[in-house]
Amino acid sequence: MSKKKELSAKNLIFIICIAIAALLAVIAVSFSLYYLTTSSMKKQTEKLRLELNDSIVNAVEKKFDSNFMFLTFAQKIVDENFSSTSVASSRFIPVIETVLKKSSEDFGIENVVILDKDASIFVTGKKTGLENEPFFKEALNGKETLSSLTKSPVSGNDVFLFCAPIFQNENPIGVLIAEESLSSVEDILKSSNTFSQNSFIRLSDEMGNYLAASDNYELNSAKSVLEDIDNMWDDTEKGRKVLREARLNNSTGYVLHKRDGIMYMNIYTPIKYNRWFVCSAIPENTFSKKRVINAIIMVSISLLLSVAMIGALGYIAIFQLNYQKKLHYLAYTDPLTGKGNYKWFLDEAEKIIEENPKTKYAIISINIIHFKLYNKQFGRLKGDSKLISVFKNIEDILIDEEILARSNADNYRILMKYTDDVNFIVERLKAVSNEINKIELDIKGKNPYLITLCAGICPVDVQLESGKMSKLDILSCCDRSSIAMNGAKPELNSFLHCGIFREDDLIAMNSQKIIENRMRNALRDEEFLVYLQPKYSLTENKILGAEALVRWESSNRGTEMPGSFIPIFENNGFILDLDLYVFEKVCHMIRSWIDRGLDPILISVNLSRAYLHDMSFIESFEAVRKKYDVPPKYIELEITETAVIENTSILTDIVNVIHKLGYYCSIDDFGSGYSSLNLLKEIPVDTIKLDKGFFSGKNAGSLQSATIVRSVINLAKNLDMKTVSEGIEDEKQVAFLKDAKCDMIQGFFFSKPIPTPEFEKMAFGLVISEQTRLSNMSIDDFDMENDIFNSFNTNDFPAAEQLFNGEN
Repeated sequence: MSKKKELSAKNLIFIICIAIAALLAVIAVSFSLYYLTTSSMKKQTEKLRLELNDSIVNAVEKKFDSNFMFLTFAQKIVDENFSSTSVASSRFIPVIETVLKKSSEDFGIENVVILDKDASIFVTGKKTGLENEPFFKEALNGKETLSSLTKSPVSGNDVFLFCAPIFQNENPIGVLIAEESLSSVEDILKSSNTFSQNSFIRLSDEMGNYLAASDNYELNSAKSVLEDIDNMWDDTEKGRKVLREARLNNSTGYVLHKRDGIMYMNIYTPIKYNRWFVCSAIPENTFSKKRVINAIIMVSISLLLSVAMIGALGYIAIFQLNYQKKLHYLAYTDPLTGKGNYKWFLDEAEKIIEENPKTKYAIISINIIHFKLYNKQFGRLKGDSKLISVFKNIEDILIDEEILARSNADNYRILMKYTDDVNFIVERLKAVSNEINKIELDIKGKNPYLITLCAGICPVDVQLESGKMSKLDILSCCDRSSIAMNGAKPELNSFLHCGIFREDDLIAMNSQKIIENRMRNALRDEEFLVYLQPKYSLTENKILGAEALVRWESSNRGTEMPGSFIPIFENNGFILDLDLYVFEKVCHMIRSWIDRGLDPILISVNLSRAYLHDMSFIESFEAVRKKYDVPPKYIELEITETAVIENTSILTDIVNVIHKLGYYCSIDDFGSGYSSLNLLKEIPVDTIKLDKGFFSGKNAGSLQSATIVRSVINLAKNLDMKTVSEGIEDEKQVAFLKDAKCDMIQGFFFSKPIPTPEFEKMAFGLVISEQTRLSNMSIDDFDMENDIFNSFNTNDFPAAEQLFNGEN
């Protein structure tokens, strides 16, 4: 062989060796990078899986916490009832259960029931068979307990029972039970299962028996964790060991295993109730494996192309970051607004408050009144757009360390700062409500669709009965702000209804619910009685009319005055039924007078403002009048001045219909508003009743009041209207009104509201001796100049003239 050929052979061998060495180096580096990359991805994936599992546990625990918080609230109501009454005489149990049932809806609880010591239902006496259950016995011993999966004593469905003792004189005498359905718990697990379609989540008891699941585990043979391990796992001993350690140490444990050819990560995490735990089975992300393999190929090639290697590593880093962001997005983002959801709000609000202990905060719950009508009129897409717009309007007013989230549907939660006065928050919300409607109001020639917000405010620091301040947890504040919305009132010059939570709101809400639960039975049992307050003519010296008023007389609670129940009835709409009931009683009474040969007098019946939104109400009244064949000339329908001011155009049409049918019509509380005199030219009524504010309070008897009253009376006469002054209580007022030519008076001076039999004695011939002085009274009986007009200040005349002309 020549030297040239020998050199070529040696070079070839050297190149081959270099190539083999390079190949081995590439393989070695590739395997090293593969190991390091897969190890890093594995740790990152395990961390994200554990975080997801923790969010599932938190969701379950918060639901259970909410149920026990409801029990604490409910327990207080029940214990207060039993503290002063015996079990046998606790006749209010059905009412209390109804109140608790209504309150439980805010907490998402299926049923609430009260059991006696024998586990029988208080209301029905039905045996439940729970007397030997450990959770029931422990509750009787004074503990709050949670049952395993069992049958509902009410519906027979699969439920979990949350139990709290009922005390009498500090001794447990029964058990209060709130039900959480199996389907509700499984919905929590299903909504939390956002990792993969192949993953599943189950809630197990202390022994590993499945209680609830995100999948239909009844299709499988396994009913417990141990059965699953034995039937499906490739390494049963390892699985049993991890489960055992997690139970003994009360800590999270996890293990990898194959099932149906898929590698799963099984995680066991205990919850704080009954030593139960959550079992999560999350599959390996095969998509991540493919990315890792692609990355390794690129890294291997990058040994020759360094730029490609850097790009590949950068690609892997970005993929991991996006992977983590995706999980965080699913757990903490509202899909509609793209901002934080309710879970994010709870966590973030807690952090902000802890980091700013000296700052005063309040939780605000907001919803849009009648937003369903908006969706119905404009469609879901435009409705969602409006929800986003409202979110942005609220977001625009927030400052540092204030946050906002849409909790669900048209409901929002806000964490907002304030200084010394919570009303500062109200002013900010008023500004938002006006801004939301600004665009609609600015478009001329268009009928605007205005959005009204309802807000409930709960300060994080609340005043306790002891006078000390207590910092509520965020979830409790959210619940209380929702309760405050029930008492929200319209705010002046805004599109906002607002309520501020106070601790006695819970008691007031309970009292209101008791009244609402009683009202329909009371109407059926005729517990509402019609009283009559006479209207006395100052010119004819006799009774010319009366106003029908209502009293609630119950055998259990005695007589209740209208102020305690009328506002509640006006809010819930029951006032419509009550007004019609009073109207029928008046028609029956007038019919009785006619049948007895008496000459009926005019009876005034109040009309609630709720009627004034629908003119068809008069048809119901007409049907009742015709039923008793009562001439309409004996009936006068009274409308309050505030209702007239709110609906001037509508009221004009209604008064015309009332007159067309033959009734009389009057305006009640005239002078209580700011546009009273202007109303007289708009509403063609027959009578105006001067508000009692003219005759009581610090300005009563002043020159301004006297001038206004005389002017209104003269104006009414020129308009062919009669005048009635209400709230008259002393002789000076009577003498002044007689001199001013007022037609009639109504008030305690002549008579308080009285039952029908007493009124008939006064109106139809029987003389009440102490009242006879009215018929003989004259202006000369009183020194008007000394008693009244000495109190007048001549400087008051300009103000009186302004008010007479309708100026504010």
